[in-house]
Amino acid sequence: MRVALFTPVGLGSPVAAASALVAAELRGRGHVVDVVATETAEPAPERRRAPLVEAVSWREEAAVALLARQADLVLYQLGAAIPDHEGTIHWIGRVGGHLVLHDALLASRVLAGEETAPPSPRVDGLIAAADGVIVHSEHARGLVAPHARGSVHVAALPHEMGRRSEPLGSGRAPAAEAGVDGRAIRILTIGHVDADQLVEAVVHALAARPAFRHAFRYRIAGRIAPSQRGYLEQLAEDLGVGLELPAEVPEEGLAAEVAEADFCLALLPPTSETASAATIGAMLAGRPLAVLDGGFYADLPRDIVVHLDPEAPQEGLVRLFDAIRAGRIDLAELGARTRACAEATFRADAYVDLLERIPGEFDRGLLREIEEEYADLRDWPGRGPDSPATIFRDDIAIFLP
Repeated sequence: MRVALFTPVGLGSPVAAASALVAAELRGRGHVVDVVATETAEPAPERRRAPLVEAVSWREEAAVALLARQADLVLYQLGAAIPDHEGTIHWIGRVGGHLVLHDALLASRVLAGEETAPPSPRVDGLIAAADGVIVHSEHARGLVAPHARGSVHVAALPHEMGRRSEPLGSGRAPAAEAGVDGRAIRILTIGHVDADQLVEAVVHALAARPAFRHAFRYRIAGRIAPSQRGYLEQLAEDLGVGLELPAEVPEEGLAAEVAEADFCLALLPPTSETASAATIGAMLAGRPLAVLDGGFYADLPRDIVVHLDPEAPQEGLVRLFDAIRAGRIDLAELGARTRACAEATFRADAYVDLLERIPGEFDRGLLREIEEEYADLRDWPGRGPDSPATIFRDDIAIFLP
């Protein structure tokens, strides 16, 4: 099988990280992968993911058109950072292919008709232009299906962040006054900090019991506006909560943040995400996790991941922190089960199993045969209004390079 993979290739892109895993697995099975770099500003080779170094720029019109014609599968990776995906937006309506929707926030809000800032292409139009769509949760399938003209497949997002993290120590005692192993338990939130992340609810929950202030430290690793940073620091100081707000952590630094945590929180509203790379990374690192119940998060196993009521997250957090402090939750044991589940689920080999089935349901080889059959119509004698090339121009356009 020959695959034309339209994707960002830079080290800082989480979509590129997933693409690199998929490309490596495809090549390991003997398939040919032609990479098309889709960034507006193409990164230098030393700033690219290893399996994606050799890539054609999306601006190389003739070369990209040839790769698309030769491919058995054309695959586009689409995330939230629009400058990373200009090539996908440019080409999908021209040569078709299957669209992988990575971003929950962009997809759901644009599909709902909300405006984004800065303005972005309508995702529903890109979905309609695709021959088929791949999403990473059943929640996403429900969002996408009304706009798709082809099949909508669900596959678990392949991910590597956290796979190399050391497991949590075993035999953790109740936290009590001294915390775990003589220190406070480290609670971590990853991601862009805004009202959706409910970090204020976490701070208030940690202030609900005097003992929590000694047993827990709360750290937020992600982009945060200066005004929000100042507000949270003042709130934590007023309530006596230990809060750490480091400088913005680059994408490649998130794995180290997760490795230092004892427990992770993913408290975005369930309707905002179709899959969360940060959540998956925390699970792969073997870190116990709490989420808001619904959407993508509702699919996570309930005997492993703590699901909080979206209508009362602060109350749920207080109960959770009580259980952790009292030793009713064995963090090491829960972390080990979390990692085992994630390693069995978020795998590139299972993802490629799906990709290998797609050419059987959508035969691009047949399209190539039709294109070759009708290519001579481009040079049909006569270019007047009554010539076949003019009369059938729109009908044959999709078969022409």
